[in-house]
Amino acid sequence: MTIFLKRKSRHQKKLHFMQKNGSNIWIQVKLSRINYQCTDALLKAFADIVDEVRTKKERFRCESRLKAQLEERSRQLRDKERMAAIGETAVMIGHDLRNPLQAIVNTAYLARRKVEESLAEANLDKLGLISDLVAIEKQSLYMNKIVCNLLDYSRPLNPDMMDLCLPTIISDTLASMNIPENIEIRIEMEESITVRGDPIMIVRVLINIISNAIQAMPEGGMLNFSMSSTEKDVILAIKDTGPGIPLEVKNKIFHPLITTKAKGMGMGLAVCKRLLEAMDGDIRIVSEKCRGTIAEIKIPIAIGQ
Repeated sequence: MTIFLKRKSRHQKKLHFMQKNGSNIWIQVKLSRINYQCTDALLKAFADIVDEVRTKKERFRCESRLKAQLEERSRQLRDKERMAAIGETAVMIGHDLRNPLQAIVNTAYLARRKVEESLAEANLDKLGLISDLVAIEKQSLYMNKIVCNLLDYSRPLNPDMMDLCLPTIISDTLASMNIPENIEIRIEMEESITVRGDPIMIVRVLINIISNAIQAMPEGGMLNFSMSSTEKDVILAIKDTGPGIPLEVKNKIFHPLITTKAKGMGMGLAVCKRLLEAMDGDIRIVSEKCRGTIAEIKIPIAIGQ
C-alpha cells in the first residue's frame, strides 16, 4: 500500500478532556489529507501528550518562579546599593556636623548657666534669655541625636562587651533624660540582674526607646520597665500607654526612614535593632491599637549570672 501526502495538507490540534475522577487528559490529534488508491481520504492520528503538557507547565512554573526570584534579587540589590549610598553620605555628613553641633550644645549649656547665675538672684530675666537658651540647647541636642542615629546605622560596629548591671544603667539613663512631669515611671525588676554588652550601645538603645515612648504619650501616661530571663538572655520589656502603632507601619517598623511621627527621620528603631544585633541581642515590638506599645529588648545574660 502506497500513501501519498499532499503538501500543506496536515493539521494538528491539542484537545483537553476531564475524566469523572477529576484528572485531566491531553490528546494531540493530527489530521492529514491523503490519496489512497486514487481516492481522497482523511488520516487521523491520536497521541497521548499528558506527560508533554505536564512537563511544559512545570517548565513554565519554574521559569516564572525564577523570573520572580531574579526580580526580587534585583530589587534587593538596588535597595542595598541605595542604602549603601545613603550610608556613605550619612557618615560624611555626620562627621562634618558632629563637632560644630557638640560645640553649640556645650556653648548653649555654659551660656545658660552664666545667665542663670547672673540674673536669677536679681530677677532680671525679663527678656526670657534663659528660656531661649534652653530652647537652643534642646534643639541642638535633638540635631545631635539625628546625627548619632545616622552614624550608628551606617558605620561598622565593634561593641566593647563587658558585664553590666542593667537596672543601674536604666536608672542612670532616666536620670540623664528630661522626663515630662505627666509621665509616671515604674520599674519592676531585680537589682542584681547583670547582662553582657557594650554600655554605650545599651544606653543609645534605651534613649531611643524611651524617647519614642514619651513622644507617644503627649498627654501623659505610664512608662513601665519589667524584666524576665532565659538561660542565655535577659528580656527587658519597656511598655508605654500610648495609642499603639498603626497596622500598616508595624511590619516595617525596623526599616530606616519609617516613622509615625510628624517630626523625625524614623531611624531610631532601625538603629536599636542594629546595635542590639551587634551585641548578639535583638528587639521585638508588640503593639495593639489603644493598648500601648511594648519594646522587648533581648540582651545576653552575663556569664555566671
